[in-house]
Amino acid sequence: MIKYANKGRNSGIESYETGDNYILIKFYKKQNSKTQKPYYLYDYETTGKAHVENMKTLAKNGKGLNSYIMKNLNNIYHLSFAKKPQIHEKNPNITQLPSMNDLESKYLNLLKQNYGKEDEYTIGEKLELSSHQVSTILDSLENKGLIEKVSFGLCSYQPINH
Repeated sequence: MIKYANKGRNSGIESYETGDNYILIKFYKKQNSKTQKPYYLYDYETTGKAHVENMKTLAKNGKGLNSYIMKNLNNIYHLSFAKKPQIHEKNPNITQLPSMNDLESKYLNLLKQNYGKEDEYTIGEKLELSSHQVSTILDSLENKGLIEKVSFGLCSYQPINH
């Protein structure tokens, strides 16, 4: 990763990495925070090409990136992580992490858009998944710390706020 120049001297950004259609940003971890995940992945699919390209330019210039994110993209990112993810070099058209299979990634994206309106199996039906496949995906996503069980709404799971 490239150290962010921080020419404005008040950025929360420590470093960044770019690819053809994404930017991975590492924010400084807040003191005494056990839950903050400092790595955030912004990609064309989730964030939009214009935003990602603007972010790449600001990162390279070393000024304005944190302000841009807070103003335009405060909650619009693909995923966040506690540790730096390995992004697959052979897949610059990234839509998921290499450690997640395609169905998990698609399911997680639908779950993020669900807001508890539909149960977890109805979400799976949109991807033509069997109930067994849904259960397997839910177990995997929960084990990876990307979702948690909840006791409200129609859906028993929600993405963990990153």
